[in-house]
Amino acid sequence: MFSWQGEGFASVSVGAGREAFPIASQGFRSWLRQQFRVANENRHPSPYALRTAINEVEDQASDEPELRTFRRLGTHRDGAWFIDLGTDSREMAMVIPGYWKRMHDKDISFVRSRSMRPYPKLKAEGALESNGELEFATRAAHRQTFKEFAALLNLDTQRDFQLIMAWCVCALTPDGPYPILTVCGDQGSAKSTLVRLIHELIDPSHAPLRSMPKSEKELFISASNSHVLSFDNVSSISPDLSDNLCKISTGSAVALRRAGTFTDEYYVEFKNPIILNGIGDLVLRPDLADRTLMINTSAIPSESRRDTASISAAFQALLPKLTEALFDLLALCRHKLMCMACGLAEVPNKLPRMAEFAKIGTAIESVFDGPGSFMAAYDKNRAVVTNDLVERDPILLAILELWDDKGDWKGTMQDLQVEIAKRLKASGAAKPVPSGLAQISAHLKRIKPILNEHDIIVHIGRAKTSDRRSTVNLFRL
Repeated sequence: MFSWQGEGFASVSVGAGREAFPIASQGFRSWLRQQFRVANENRHPSPYALRTAINEVEDQASDEPELRTFRRLGTHRDGAWFIDLGTDSREMAMVIPGYWKRMHDKDISFVRSRSMRPYPKLKAEGALESNGELEFATRAAHRQTFKEFAALLNLDTQRDFQLIMAWCVCALTPDGPYPILTVCGDQGSAKSTLVRLIHELIDPSHAPLRSMPKSEKELFISASNSHVLSFDNVSSISPDLSDNLCKISTGSAVALRRAGTFTDEYYVEFKNPIILNGIGDLVLRPDLADRTLMINTSAIPSESRRDTASISAAFQALLPKLTEALFDLLALCRHKLMCMACGLAEVPNKLPRMAEFAKIGTAIESVFDGPGSFMAAYDKNRAVVTNDLVERDPILLAILELWDDKGDWKGTMQDLQVEIAKRLKASGAAKPVPSGLAQISAHLKRIKPILNEHDIIVHIGRAKTSDRRSTVNLFRL
């Protein structure tokens, strides 16, 4: 028994491995009933005896030191990464720099949800050559496998496929942070199919596609019970939802009230890869845009369309080879990241907000294209997201026009409000100017990352006069 984040757990032997059950969960109750029947000639425990036993175990767990639990991905104190393969024998894959293998390890306890499905049956291990690269024949075989996988996805360019595979490798790193993969396109462009196949590759599940939760609490509970969160047919993202998605992708924690109590609470930590799929413009706030990897899909002509059953059959046939190739990429990524940390491999010159993702994409780019290919693709992707955001934000557009007209600019927040109003009126924009200076200030802080992308530095301060008005300084370093 042990506790984690204020909740009691029981780690039990299952097959050749171990599984951790929250003591208050239905899964632990079922396991306890089964153990009682085995020990008592198939008799069932009384509700009172079962409840008493669970309370006793929970009391013991609360006295034990905290021990971290994992879902799907985990880490060990020696730095190894582990992936729960979802098998009945509790087999896992261990990944270290340049090498991975299937194994059992009773020191790592994974918590499983009912929706989890196993990975396909894989080879015993995979390793790089002594020079830290994939063996030539293996690289050629993987490229063919990736080509077959790309043919199942409705992507416009090879560049998009390279970005998606980098996202898949990133999604299998246990510490994140993770870019938010956003798939947008016309009706009939196979967006849901693309998302479902990616989710099934990374985190096999009985319910890969979900509707967006209606409340913040439901969203956080989903994040604490799954690894990859895939939300289908998203029509819009509110400011609060945008903030929560950012928290989940880069890591956060939330305190929840324990059921049946008024003051007792527990907290839940989460950091999850997220996939969004929708038709309209989903990314409307700069902080979300800064974390977004945008993939646009085009409508499929009727003569080129395939039915879902044939795509699923082809994917299932390809899945064992594809998963092994992905695990090889993960081992390659770990090796290259280690080399970057030691100064033996180049790090991208200008790291973006999602710096870890940029390093991961650079680490595996040799499998897909030449040096610098990943950052060229990622920079172009980020530029598209930024430009789309600028076009949909008249206030941001007005500030960029102010910069183009006057260059370095300094004034009070009220002066900036006047400049924005003048340009919005001239452009005929329907969006009104925020009436309060606090609203202008808040909006300016949100769009600072986008202005930085245009090499514009924003400094907000206070005047030295007696009224201490807010001041704004726009300048280029």
